[in-house]
Amino acid sequence: MNKIKHLNWMVLIVILSMTITQSSFAKTPFKKFKTRVSFVVDVTKATESDLFKVTVLPEKLGKKNNVYNLASTAPGTYDILDFGRFVKSFKAIDKSGNEIKVKQLSTNRWKIAQPQKLAKIEYMIEDSYDSGVKQYHIAPMCGTGIEKNYILMNTFGVMGYFEGLQSAPVRFKIDKPEKWTVGTALNQENDGYFYAETFDHMADSPVLIGDLTKATTKVSGIDVEIYCHSMNGVISAQDVMNISKEVLTAAGKFLTYAPVKRYAFLMSFMDREMMRRNKFNGWGALEHSYSSAYAIPENRQVLPSLKDMMAHEFFHIITPLNIHSEIIEKYNFATPTADEHLWLYEGVTEWAAGIMQLRDKQYTLQQYLNSISGKINDDERNYDPNFSLSRLSLESYQPSGSRQYGNIYQRGALNAAMLDIRLLELSGGKRGLREVIIDLSKRYGKQKAFNSKKFFDVLVKETYPEIRQFINDHIKGTKRLPFKEYYGKVGVKYTRSAPSKSKRPMFGITFSVNQKREIVITGFALSHKPFGLKAGDVVVKLLGEKATPESGSGIFAKTKEMKVGDSYEIVVKRDGKEIKLKGKLLQRMRYNILEPMTNLTPAQQKMQDVWKQNLPFK
Repeated sequence: MNKIKHLNWMVLIVILSMTITQSSFAKTPFKKFKTRVSFVVDVTKATESDLFKVTVLPEKLGKKNNVYNLASTAPGTYDILDFGRFVKSFKAIDKSGNEIKVKQLSTNRWKIAQPQKLAKIEYMIEDSYDSGVKQYHIAPMCGTGIEKNYILMNTFGVMGYFEGLQSAPVRFKIDKPEKWTVGTALNQENDGYFYAETFDHMADSPVLIGDLTKATTKVSGIDVEIYCHSMNGVISAQDVMNISKEVLTAAGKFLTYAPVKRYAFLMSFMDREMMRRNKFNGWGALEHSYSSAYAIPENRQVLPSLKDMMAHEFFHIITPLNIHSEIIEKYNFATPTADEHLWLYEGVTEWAAGIMQLRDKQYTLQQYLNSISGKINDDERNYDPNFSLSRLSLESYQPSGSRQYGNIYQRGALNAAMLDIRLLELSGGKRGLREVIIDLSKRYGKQKAFNSKKFFDVLVKETYPEIRQFINDHIKGTKRLPFKEYYGKVGVKYTRSAPSKSKRPMFGITFSVNQKREIVITGFALSHKPFGLKAGDVVVKLLGEKATPESGSGIFAKTKEMKVGDSYEIVVKRDGKEIKLKGKLLQRMRYNILEPMTNLTPAQQKMQDVWKQNLPFK
């Protein structure tokens, strides 16, 4: 998917991919609903055939239900998925076992000639991991993967819906090897079926199947389950529980109430051979309302970063599950439809994942400020400053928005951080962004959507008239956030730039790896002096060596023996032509430095005290 951040040349970048649609567990047992469509997904021989065998068993259909759809896109992915392209065979059958004529209307749509006579549909669909597609690559956590000892199945990538029945109750059963475990947030009834209120609810519920480990805990009244598959047994569910229990506890304190009764983390840890074979350039998580699906390198060194990811995903039980627009509530799986409020769904969530750990004393103040500095630097180095958060959201399915999408986790979170301080200031330290968001979650909840076009008006009415200017300047507009002014209010010093203590020089260039495994220039340090390079240039040679993902560490090691001002040669490819250029190594600099002040004024101390805590609710 285009929303994947390409791998940094030296470090894998965590992808926090997006949010999924609203749904809810029914208060009434599912068996009391009249199920309109049943699915049987046979994976007993999937590891041999590399195919899902799907049987669709509808109740009586009408003329308006004559089209079967697979997803073109899905909530939270913000890109074209087109799962219909993985279908290898498709047939419709009547009660007598005779085939009914079927016409494929498009990549993802099949028209049934006589829907009233339809008894079942049978089709075989390949998983997306090793399908070898040449465009619209699907990130591992957003797709479907069949491997030797496990299967990660985003349900929207295997099962579809009939026209007119997207909101009808559905159920599915998985025929699997006897010893395999199934992990999902859906409830399984005595008949062996997993039940969902609607297709959207089912699509909101990924499944991990295989030789899994499991760990459980309780967080502020929420039953939390962790299911893990580790290809070489390197990481267990208990390992994940051990590193995440504190942050989940912090999340419970931050939320104050239990928006859901149950939550499942579904984690697949992939070894290098598997990632290389499937040509994965990224890894990360896709969050859903009651669960989140992870595809992560099988390396214990990722466990510390996994804690922050889980904090992020878990907070999505507030937004968008309990605060969402009509666009998210009634999702269009056939036609991508953008929502302006990604700043709320992802930016606020990313801010919450960090500050909840500061307020639970799992981060020191300096550790938290360092993470904020990193986000400011990422925003400035790698993204267009003239691209507002509103525009990013509305163009998220377009190439222009796709290139800027990762900034929702940087500038989106920074926006939320500044909005929090502004709200605390206007309320005299009585109500910040956390309190506003939780109040809104209780006002709307799972079953009530807000009007996307009117939400900014709602936010201003819920807070203060001055917030209108903040929205116009920093969400709809591109005015730089007032870091020095706002952080000064809470006793934090902001410094734009200062020389680093390190004597090792730098190129002043940001590199990444594209899907062709080429080294690409994505940005430049503020101190970089232009000498002909452009963002998007493909690096062919650097310091005399061929530039590849494997040679990166060796090339960067050479700078240890060089000094500031030394010349170097770089060869890049642009528009099919190679260009040789010469630059000079730069002094390492620190940018956007945040540090606690000493000798705070009484006003600063008061504001810092309330900013660093979860305020009590009345």
